[in-house]
Amino acid sequence: MLDKEIGITFEFQEHRQKRVIFIKFAYHPQINAQVRKLKGVAWSATHQAWYVPDTESNRKLLGLGISQSKYSSLSPENQKALENFIQELELSI
Repeated sequence: MLDKEIGITFEFQEHRQKRVIFIKFAYHPQINAQVRKLKGVAWSATHQAWYVPDTESNRKLLGLGISQSKYSSLSPENQKALENFIQELELSI
């Protein structure tokens, strides 16, 4: 749905005691309008980014990989290592 080639990045974090996916991009009215249509989307003034609950359906909708159930089974250290690895892969593309 959202095109990473136009500078959209995703971050997996805990926010307000829930696992969420932050959707970050430079302001663009059309992208902003598209993101606002996502079910359960909210704006974080702290992170200056939109976010959605980290669910399998949202991961699928956003074209993201590992499912929440598999991700949750990783230790916190391995979750962070996986996030860093994914971010490095995105930077190398």
